[in-house]
Amino acid sequence: MRSTAMTRAGILGLLAFAGVGLSCTSGPAPEPGPAPTDLVLREIEAARILTFEADRLEAFLRIAERPDLAPEDQAALIHAGLRSLSFEACKEALALALIRNPGFADRAKVRLLASLDQFTFDSSKRKIRQAIEALEFERARKAPR
Repeated sequence: MRSTAMTRAGILGLLAFAGVGLSCTSGPAPEPGPAPTDLVLREIEAARILTFEADRLEAFLRIAERPDLAPEDQAALIHAGLRSLSFEACKEALALALIRNPGFADRAKVRLLASLDQFTFDSSKRKIRQAIEALEFERARKAPR
């Protein structure tokens, strides 16, 4: 928890220091499936249209860290977040926050793995895959036999 807060603070501080202000871009429509809950979808959209990257990331992270976030909301957050965040470190922070969420769902995992092309660097893609693999290993280890 402390490292998450420190990572978030470091990224937000770096972006604020640099005076980053980027506009949002829209991407393709989310794939069909259960619709995200209306309230969370509105929160995601409100975060997506914020002017500054640091503000968008902070809003997305607050949503991503909710333990009761529904699988369809997680998938919608991945879709919107990866398309509206410009910096690799911000995309990575969002993905890792969702993976660390105790309620990280298979649907979100599938969406995230299908969206790895939104990451520029192989090191980021590898870090995301390794985090998912570690989570799956931990879940399998804790599963009753």
